[in-house]
Amino acid sequence: MPQYNITQEERDFLQSLGSGQSGRNEKLYGFIPGDWLPNWVKQGYNQSIEGMAQQVIKGEPVFTIDQDYDPNMLEDVASTVLSFLTPTDLATMVLGGGVGGLAVKASTKKAVSQLVKSGLKKEVAEAQVAKTSTRVLNQARARAVTGATGLGFYSGLQSALGQQVTDEDISFTRTLKDTVTGAALGAGTGALGVVSRSAALKRGLTPAQATVAEKGAETALFGTAGPVLEGELPSVESYIHAAGVIGGLSLSKAAQKRMFKPKMREVEGAELEAIYRESAEAKVERLTPKRLQQEVWTNGKNDVAIMTDWVNTQRNEPMLSIRKVNKDGTLGESSTVPKKEFFKPVNEGGYRLKKTKEGVDVDAKIQRRTFELANKKELDMVKNGQLKQIVDIELGEGAPTKPSKRRKGEVSTNYELLKDNYEARQRILRQVEKRYAVEKEIIRFQKIGIPIYEASGSSLFKKALPGAVYDVLVGLKPLRLRVKDPRYKPIFNDVQRDYYTMDARQGTLFQQLIYSLKKATYITRDGKEIKGLHKLKKKELREQLGEDLRSKDPEAQKRIESYRKVLDEAFGIAKNSGLDVAKYETNYFPKKINKKILRIIRNDIEKFGNYDSRAMSWELNQKAGFEKTLTGAMRGKELSGETIQAIETIRQQMSQKLNRQVSNSEAFERLRNEVFSEIVITNKNLELARKQDTLPEMLFEQDAGIVLTDYMAQLAKRVAFVETAGKDGSKVYDKIKTLKDMGGRNEAELLYKAINAFTGTIALDRKYNWSPKTKGILNDLVNFQVATKIGLGFATIPNLTQPFISSVLKAGYAPFFKGTYRMVTDKEYRNAIKQYAGAGSLELHQMIAGFNPAEVGWTSWMADKITKVSLFQGVNRVNKIVSAYTGYEAALKWQKIAQTSKVKARRDWAKSNLKSMGITDVKKKLTQENMSRAMYEFSRDTQLQKNVFREPAFFNDPRMQPFVLFKRFGYRQAEWVGRELKKEVFQNKNAAFALRLGVAGMAGGTFVQWAKRALSDFLAGKDVYDENYKILVEGEEYGLNDFVDAMASVGGFGIVSDIIASESKWRALDFAVKPAVAQDASKAYTTLQKLLADMDTFGPDWVVGQRALRNVAPVFGSVGRRLISRFETEGQRKNYVRYRFGAIRSRVLDYMIDENDRMAKRLIREWNNSFPERPFMYDDIGPEAINDRLMNKYKKQMNP
Repeated sequence: MPQYNITQEERDFLQSLGSGQSGRNEKLYGFIPGDWLPNWVKQGYNQSIEGMAQQVIKGEPVFTIDQDYDPNMLEDVASTVLSFLTPTDLATMVLGGGVGGLAVKASTKKAVSQLVKSGLKKEVAEAQVAKTSTRVLNQARARAVTGATGLGFYSGLQSALGQQVTDEDISFTRTLKDTVTGAALGAGTGALGVVSRSAALKRGLTPAQATVAEKGAETALFGTAGPVLEGELPSVESYIHAAGVIGGLSLSKAAQKRMFKPKMREVEGAELEAIYRESAEAKVERLTPKRLQQEVWTNGKNDVAIMTDWVNTQRNEPMLSIRKVNKDGTLGESSTVPKKEFFKPVNEGGYRLKKTKEGVDVDAKIQRRTFELANKKELDMVKNGQLKQIVDIELGEGAPTKPSKRRKGEVSTNYELLKDNYEARQRILRQVEKRYAVEKEIIRFQKIGIPIYEASGSSLFKKALPGAVYDVLVGLKPLRLRVKDPRYKPIFNDVQRDYYTMDARQGTLFQQLIYSLKKATYITRDGKEIKGLHKLKKKELREQLGEDLRSKDPEAQKRIESYRKVLDEAFGIAKNSGLDVAKYETNYFPKKINKKILRIIRNDIEKFGNYDSRAMSWELNQKAGFEKTLTGAMRGKELSGETIQAIETIRQQMSQKLNRQVSNSEAFERLRNEVFSEIVITNKNLELARKQDTLPEMLFEQDAGIVLTDYMAQLAKRVAFVETAGKDGSKVYDKIKTLKDMGGRNEAELLYKAINAFTGTIALDRKYNWSPKTKGILNDLVNFQVATKIGLGFATIPNLTQPFISSVLKAGYAPFFKGTYRMVTDKEYRNAIKQYAGAGSLELHQMIAGFNPAEVGWTSWMADKITKVSLFQGVNRVNKIVSAYTGYEAALKWQKIAQTSKVKARRDWAKSNLKSMGITDVKKKLTQENMSRAMYEFSRDTQLQKNVFREPAFFNDPRMQPFVLFKRFGYRQAEWVGRELKKEVFQNKNAAFALRLGVAGMAGGTFVQWAKRALSDFLAGKDVYDENYKILVEGEEYGLNDFVDAMASVGGFGIVSDIIASESKWRALDFAVKPAVAQDASKAYTTLQKLLADMDTFGPDWVVGQRALRNVAPVFGSVGRRLISRFETEGQRKNYVRYRFGAIRSRVLDYMIDENDRMAKRLIREWNNSFPERPFMYDDIGPEAINDRLMNKYKKQMNP
């Protein structure tokens, strides 16, 4: 392919560019300042560290000040203040003050250490130092240290730059002198400010008046001491300058607090316990009535449950609401009874709690249980008198105070006075149990270690932005950061913890069950042994496996013996989880509705719900007019043939079984429940006896490969949910309801959606879903986008580098290489990782779209096949396994550091990383089995899988998911890297993390760009001009923008970059705000317009189709775009070259004006290599062209 080389004349011209340009044309903070800036602003900037640094570099000041300028007092003060407020000067003050801050922290730690050595406990010593640190002299000391280091560092740097500007030389002695002077003035003003402010406040001045006094004292000291230290007498000018310096320092500190310091403080001590207590009390308050209603009372004839909250809120109600408890434990008819009658002695017809299973009389046990709990160290209610207070309330006025007969020197609780008041003793026991439950909940919160942060004031965004704009920005925050009130944090984080427990349990359990299926052996009917369900390639064999599993024939049972063991294992896991499993069947084979039929029937049910919204309610045969509407829809063929047949079959079978006429409504309700049980996590195959009369056999899936895989997935999710949330989910949902009771309605709503996204019920909530028809269209569009942008894109290439910008970045190279070596050489290790990592359960669609859009249909089949052929799915699976074993090896490394390192900071860092993986005991032996959850979560988060609490809430709203397609990649990658960068580099000072990030960007980015460029050129059959794929042929050309581009091309960032696939940087913003489906719709509309125009111009000619191919190409991803570019017409090529040349030429001229020769030469070289038919010529970028460009920009600035 022809190469274009820049001539020596052009190269000399490029290198000489800018030598005669005025500094007035240079950009400052993104714009070109003009003569409109006042002289005091220009002087302030020139006198700043940033201004002097630029003068040293360029040999002239940034701003030219009028020669006759003579500033007045206010202008002099303002100019001095401004000199402290440039970004460079602010950073200098932060750096210097930060050193002082570290010194103060070090001295504080030293004080604590000395107190510990004197015999005090560490906690007591820290509290004492914190208390004394608030005193005025200690505050003055701290302010003096940070003030000295901050102003000293600033003064020294300013002095050195000033000398270089005026003398073109720097004197070490003078610089040291100015540094010491600045440090002395900083220390003096810092300490004096604290003392003077404290004195002013003690005299009764307001905070504002105290601030004036503080700044006045600082100005007086600075204006006096400054000249004295220089050997001069103070003057009016010195005090004016001092006022400017103090003002600048004050504004600089304010800016630092606003810009650099966190606005959050961690709540600790008694304040934290108070928040925990409020949450615990609210939770116990909600659960108590439900627990009371579960108690069974008896009078010897009838068993009942009390529905009235007779212990707390309704204790004064004279009547009790009760319900009969049937023999099977269900609740029967309701009635009311006078409370006095209910609690009469049993021989008079009163009720008592039933005896325990061991036969212990509950009545005699009440007192023992009450005192047993009251005397626990968490309560100690007998000694502190709280039990007596409760008893006295029951006794009423006149309750005596007398010494205890059993406990010498203590007051009696008066409990024995209630020996005949059964109701009161029961109520006291409930109250003591409630208080104990609160204390246990507080201890649990403390053990979990839920951190609570409180915002110290409103953020700058909230104050500056309109409410609607601010709310949109808040909506972009991850769900875990959406808690407004710290009071809600304990319960919110508790539910979040439950979600993670369920998610990890589901993933690891499913992986273990699938691993068992991969090891199972099926003996075919011709005697061939095939190991692994995935090895049964033919559908016929998989259907035969299903038939043999259902069969009672001994020969068939022998052939599937290995699979039967796996199903028995699953049955045992379900039973041990607490599920009410159905009766065991020796020839059990799960019944799953065929997915295609399931989709048809589900769409019919949802569609019919649009006609009659009651379709989702219960007892449909009791709803007036519903039967008539349903029957009319069936007769009018408004429902599909499959749905009508299913309803009629169910109705006939139910009629025969019940020996009565069954309505269509009853059959419809049964069908609806069957269909929806396939979607949500209720596993009807496990928990209900299989109904042979439910659906026609033809509706069920016969392929054992599909049935067993889906069955294991549903079982894993259901078991995970029951183990954590209980069979009905009340353990989790009651927490969310408690949060709502406390006032956290918005937080409760967010949690409901998160948990319902896990269970699948959100997909059935019409409030969060489109109509069936719209949903079907959107699902097809999602599948098309996945097929074309991922499968037909270059996404596989950056996906190869994903571990290096995530799991390897976090863990380090040693765990990655060690784990890789063991995976290759150690079969036992390899099998253990595959069995326990849980990485295989993480799905492609969950990563890309956040949901599984449609499991049937040609678009779904197409997306699955194309992403497999492009190797994206294969690479994704490998990445998840790589991340799992890298995380495991990293945990072993961190455990060793936590146990053996002699450096405390390093041990703490390792313990922190282990804690983030759920490992609190650093001495615990780590195996793949007990690390399964840690490996799963490490793989899930580093490989950008769905994590609802680290994504905006709307990402998981079914209505929004098609419209945020692919945006999850970039968001999750940025969120993960940002969070880990903050933790590792800024908090733990781990420079290795930043170094690995740089290596991943440079090395990984270079590989990705090279590979994409090579593949792009190969597909297009020519040198493609695209800066996204540029190759750096000269190492000296590598710049910051290249590093940024390289970082944007690896991992999740690279996948997004490929989807954007544009020559314009503005497309990144377009991608961020516009859904991918809308972008393709816009391209399709433009293509149609061009097609119609071409038809009008060329008529019905083949060239119209050829031109249309080029126009529609971007819709089909990078591969399609490059392949189809081979068919572009000569006219299209010329038009494209002419259009692109104008845009590239403008950029080249701008680079030349900004004296950025490196980028100007690069653009010219890239262009000339790709378009030798129209290379850059001297006249295109000569002095006249530059002058025209400058004049055009000037005219635009004058006429905005």
